[in-house]
Amino acid sequence: MMKVYELTLADGQEWTMPKVLEDNHVLSDLRGQHQLHWTPIGMDLLTEDDKGTPRGYSDFPWYGSHVLILRSDAADSLREIMRPYGEFLPLKGGDGLELFNATTVLDALDENRSKIIRFDDGDILNIERYVFRQEAVGNQLIFKLPYRASNLYMQAGFIDQIKDMGFCGIGFKLVWSDETHPVREVIFPPRDRRFRKRHSWWR
Repeated sequence: MMKVYELTLADGQEWTMPKVLEDNHVLSDLRGQHQLHWTPIGMDLLTEDDKGTPRGYSDFPWYGSHVLILRSDAADSLREIMRPYGEFLPLKGGDGLELFNATTVLDALDENRSKIIRFDDGDILNIERYVFRQEAVGNQLIFKLPYRASNLYMQAGFIDQIKDMGFCGIGFKLVWSDETHPVREVIFPPRDRRFRKRHSWWR
């Protein structure tokens, strides 16, 4: 059985954003290629929302569904598991952050059976319904599709690793499965800084 997820925002988790606005373009333009001349980007950690309400501690501060950013403890723990599928790139600031750049790119989307919104030039703008070719995904736990600004996709086995390690502040939304009643969302809530207990919920 196969379940493929994408990143989703966990309610109340920390965010991170580049200090320089133009660096958003750098992060959006990671297309599965190794970054041989990477210059660390300066990041701000957003620990409060626009109203001043504190956000919860996250091992994976939110940036977007196309990029996974990890605190150093999470990066160190997951490095060997994730290394076959990409590379870790250093960032500056943000209380110690690293960027996972997925370099595993799979031509795994069944475009004829998926529901796709395209740009005028034919590139994919959005995928409203996914159908993956299982033989193309295989046992690759983390991958991108060969399209501009592709999301990051993860199989359930990778999510199980995060659960087993007790990390917090990350969410996953199901995009495709061959199961009849798969788990549609997995949330590891952010942690209150006053407590160290780790927990999660599934639905």
